[in-house]
Amino acid sequence: MLSIFRRHSRSVFIKVLLLGVAASFIIGFGAFMYVGRYLSKTPKGTKSYVAKVGSQTITPESLNHYAEQMENYYKSVLKDNFDQLSPNMDFYMMALNELIDESIFEVEAQALGIEVSTAEIQRRILSNPAFWRRAKFDREQYIRILQRMGTNPQEFEEQEKRAIQMLKFKELLNSSIKISESEIHDEFLARNDKAGIEAILIKIEPNFEPDLSDADMEKYYNDHKAEFIIPEERKTDYLIFSPEKYLDKVVITDDQISKYYEDHKASDFTEQEKIKARHILIKSKPDDSEEKKAAAKKKAENVLEQAKKQGADFSELAKKYSEDEGSAAKGGDLGFFARTAVVKPFADAVFEAKPGEIVGPVSSVFGYHIILAEEKKPEKVMELSEVKDRIVGILKDEKAKEGAKEAAQKALADLKPGSNLIEYAKKQNIPFMSSLPFSKENPLKGLEKGKPATDMLMTLSKGEKSQVFEGSRSYYIFEVTNIWPEHQGEWQESEVKFLARDKVRKLKINQILMDRANRAIAALKGGAGIQSVAASIEGSDVKRTDLFTRAGPFIPGLGSNQELKEEIFKHTLSDPLIDKPYNIGNMIVVARLTQRESADESKYPDERNAIKQSIMQMKSNRFIDEWIEAKKKEFGVVYNEQFLSLDSEGKKQYSMKFKRSGRGRRPAQSRSPDVFD
Repeated sequence: MLSIFRRHSRSVFIKVLLLGVAASFIIGFGAFMYVGRYLSKTPKGTKSYVAKVGSQTITPESLNHYAEQMENYYKSVLKDNFDQLSPNMDFYMMALNELIDESIFEVEAQALGIEVSTAEIQRRILSNPAFWRRAKFDREQYIRILQRMGTNPQEFEEQEKRAIQMLKFKELLNSSIKISESEIHDEFLARNDKAGIEAILIKIEPNFEPDLSDADMEKYYNDHKAEFIIPEERKTDYLIFSPEKYLDKVVITDDQISKYYEDHKASDFTEQEKIKARHILIKSKPDDSEEKKAAAKKKAENVLEQAKKQGADFSELAKKYSEDEGSAAKGGDLGFFARTAVVKPFADAVFEAKPGEIVGPVSSVFGYHIILAEEKKPEKVMELSEVKDRIVGILKDEKAKEGAKEAAQKALADLKPGSNLIEYAKKQNIPFMSSLPFSKENPLKGLEKGKPATDMLMTLSKGEKSQVFEGSRSYYIFEVTNIWPEHQGEWQESEVKFLARDKVRKLKINQILMDRANRAIAALKGGAGIQSVAASIEGSDVKRTDLFTRAGPFIPGLGSNQELKEEIFKHTLSDPLIDKPYNIGNMIVVARLTQRESADESKYPDERNAIKQSIMQMKSNRFIDEWIEAKKKEFGVVYNEQFLSLDSEGKKQYSMKFKRSGRGRRPAQSRSPDVFD
């Protein structure tokens, strides 16, 4: 999984994902199956593969299993956000890239002699608070969490071993990376050199429509015919297998309820031990200088001394000294929290303390904490009677969904080549729908997972039926009923005229806005005030920003435009006007510099190490990507081109064919004791 995060770490999606990982207390990639299980020696003449890496083969069935594990992992992390975010993720391609990358790494790590001891694996696992209960590592908790992730200790520990190997490999790699002082200083300036602007934001008025003539639109069409290629469109009929239809057939027994309760007692029906506490934080970062760390610790010790004096008011001291913006105003009050909700050093200290006891200074990645333990709530296991209705609802829902899936699979087996989907649906009393025309650019509407369904349907022939398609909740069987090929749009077509009108409209509006922006620039050059200029320009407003740095393309309150931002930092207060308008979103911006603050060079020594580390991380990631690509060429990775040409759903359907046929099965794995036996 490392490469997935490495490649996409800047995306909003991965930031959301990382928050989810933190919230669920699962160690990143360790929850995935050990990649070695999915690789095998290439049999002579085999054709059922998706990729070959040297003498190893990645089979469709093994890829399917690994991709399913990956998808389950994201479901467990993203929870309710999964359906919204998953259409952007091709789990099969992600899994394939990961299998290839990690198989290359495995061979190279062995060649380099990178070894990992059992003690190192133990230390890594013991450092994860998710596996702790009652202030110590709990092996049963450890196994339960792994089972929920679809893995077991042996596989997990193999993955942890590989993670440690990767860390060691990166350390070896980093030792060869050179970073010049000028690189560090340039990045320091980018982060600390600041500017502020005032800008006229010029937008088109609501409901404004420019004058458009048929002649203008036809001329645009004739001059830009390549923009009027009408994409392939299709129609589909589909059967719908909704779980709600099968709910009344579901019977839940007391034994099933009891089993679910016992299986999920620790994870779902146990309230962890909690403690109510207050704290005073004196901030200190891991990359601070030793002198700065010592000063923070000394300050924390002084505050601790005051807090322990008879009659001292901890709440007032927190308001006075704490640097935790979230709790200082509340007297340091953190409310009740579980052990896994806070960093380990903090948790160890506060859960060992007695109510009323003050402990500290406790060192963490945030700085130094003085902690007052106030009240404890012991771990509580909910009784079966308290959660029975909830369990019945969960089991009914699961069974109804299983019923819907089984019905869909039976229908697919019943449908013969050439049989009519709608006629079958009417005979069997199965709900069905016929779609409007759709294309890759204009996916199916009103359907769960409309985009993935569209991607899959674009791979089928006319009259071909899909495999059972799993939506967010229901299951579907599709049949492509019509295909209109891609073609050059003709002026007589209503779709072409609509598109031409939209394009000409946008061009005219943009030209109107640009003309207004150039009028504004001319007035500002002539000495007019920015407010009076904005008042004279239709659809204009003035925005003044706070100071911002030149790192990245974002301008606070306006949006992103790298070119404009670079131009801003070329100007000085004696030459403040940026004499060119810029597009940001749906508006035109005319900007003028109002503030300029040079980087404080006295802060460079304190920030230097952190900046160096971030540059090192960036260079290391880039080097690893380049190294893997070079190794792929050296190993001669061979891809199944048919598989690569498929969309996400097509890859899934392809892989599942081999699962059903029994080809490409993995050999049974022998089990060995885990590192805690």
